Amino acid sequence: MKKATRDRLVLPLLIPLGALVIIAIPVIGFSRILLSLSAHAATVTAFVVVVAIMLIAIRFASLPRIRAATLVGMLGGVAGVAMVAGGIALASIGSGEEAPPGPPAPPASVIAVTAPVGAASKGFAQSDLTAPAGPSQIKFDNQDTGTPHNVELFSDKDYTTPVGTVIDPFPGPGVKSFSVGSLKPDTTY
Repeated sequence: MKKATRDRLVLPLLIPLGALVIIAIPVIGFSRILLSLSAHAATVTAFVVVVAIMLIAIRFASLPRIRAATLVGMLGGVAGVAMVAGGIALASIGSGEEAPPGPPAPPASVIAVTAPVGAASKGFAQSDLTAPAGPSQIKFDNQDTGTPHNVELFSDKDYTTPVGTVIDPFPGPGVKSFSVGSLKPDTTY
């Protein structure tokens, strides 16, 4: 290859691409470390590495002559500080991942309630419902066209102490499902 071709074409392309590769490898590696830390640990680690980069750059800038080996040493020093700081943070503080969840919650039992056509005058299809203790869900099928119905739970037979409105009144036809929480082994009205 002619010297003129190398100086005018090859080097202007290879130098920036080479610099990009040399910079990208430690940056990508360090980003993996920061992403594995909690937010506060990542901030402190990044700050420590930035200060170390500045100190290393000051040291190498004060040299009377910079050679290729000096640049490689500087990059190695920066990469080493980044990896050591990240490793120390990861070992002492831990990762930003949450603890694994406990055993999965048991599935909610579904209690089907139906308001057939004419329920406003004749009443609901069921007079009582049964569900196992534990998480429950009510699936309310209002088939009474244009007439709003609701479902409400009470802890007493006189219907004076509501457990809470489970399903607000809505006109039929329509189906709504709501969680009622965890039912206790008792009678709910």
